[in-house]
Amino acid sequence: MAVPKKYEHIDFKPPKTVADAAKKGLEYRRQSGKGGLSAQEAGEKGIGSGVQRAVNLKNRNNLTVDTIKMMKGFFARHEKNKSIAPKNKDTPWEDAGHVAWLLWGGDPGKKWVDGILKQMEEADTKEEQEQSKKARVLSVVKAYNKTASTYHKAKMLELTDKLTPKQEKELDKLVELMHRGYVEQAFIQATMLGLSKHLQSLVLQNRKQ
Repeated sequence: MAVPKKYEHIDFKPPKTVADAAKKGLEYRRQSGKGGLSAQEAGEKGIGSGVQRAVNLKNRNNLTVDTIKMMKGFFARHEKNKSIAPKNKDTPWEDAGHVAWLLWGGDPGKKWVDGILKQMEEADTKEEQEQSKKARVLSVVKAYNKTASTYHKAKMLELTDKLTPKQEKELDKLVELMHRGYVEQAFIQATMLGLSKHLQSLVLQNRKQ
């Protein structure tokens, strides 16, 4: 599965520390048969396979966004089981919870996934801000272009009240202010200058176009 363009700068290849933890988890599981589920067992339960995940991590295969999110869920659910029970102090491979934790990358895996998720969140925020900015710019430019066009039509057809030369210049400045994106400020200044009804007339005429 291709990585979304907004995440292309993120390295989804597990670091060596994560690969080493997964490798140890696989070795422990071979010794005891405990910890994690095989691909078949996981498929029957409809959850992720710890063994398959460990193989991917050990081989340092690039992971997908969905896999990163799946790992986050695993760490959140099983962190309470990661420590080796006192009775298994000398035989850590007998502690199923500890083995499962290692299969998913252990502590290095959790730290790495947390870092990846932070980068993804930052990329999401950046994309949202850029999309919002583009939408605002397009909206303002579109509104200005239509309003400016209506303004000139209004002047030619004398749809607005007769203005003095000074008022015409002020109204031109207000339209320019709208063009630069300061629509609200334009209307505030128009009110202060007694030109609000003229500016409103331009917008209303624009809506009728």
